[in-house]
Amino acid sequence: MNKTREIVFTYILIFLAQVVINEFLNIGSYLYLCLIPLAIIVLPIGMPTWKMMLYGFALGLVIDATTDGVLGLNASAAVLLSSLRDIFYSLLVNKEQSDKARVIQLKNISIGKFAGYVITCILSFLIVYILLDGIQLRSFGFFISKLLVSLIVNAIVTIAVCYLVLNRRID
Repeated sequence: MNKTREIVFTYILIFLAQVVINEFLNIGSYLYLCLIPLAIIVLPIGMPTWKMMLYGFALGLVIDATTDGVLGLNASAAVLLSSLRDIFYSLLVNKEQSDKARVIQLKNISIGKFAGYVITCILSFLIVYILLDGIQLRSFGFFISKLLVSLIVNAIVTIAVCYLVLNRRID
């Protein structure tokens, strides 16, 4: 399967899973379970930033339009993450590996480096999402609590999906 089909197929699966999570899984106000960072993380390394931003915007906007959320929340957070993803990869993963690899090769990255990369990506996404979602409605304590709980759960889910499900495909 060529790379474009893989990306489209991955995005469709992530989109469907995110819609199911948003519509049928009421986790509570302290947790936002999001799969959009996963979709951006698995894009090929070195892809032009404008393309990643376009993919992130499109996925975020479609999810915003098909679920009960505020239009533009996921899209804006996904655009920021798309613009910063390669920078995070270069800073947090061995530069030598990022020069050689066109895709993230999990067999060549330690779990610690990959976890740091994933946490940084998800943190940037969640800060934008949570701030825009309730900037004047909630206290700072609620913001920090939701950020920490969401970060921990999303990082565990993303790392698990990358290692258990996507490992063969993105290597």
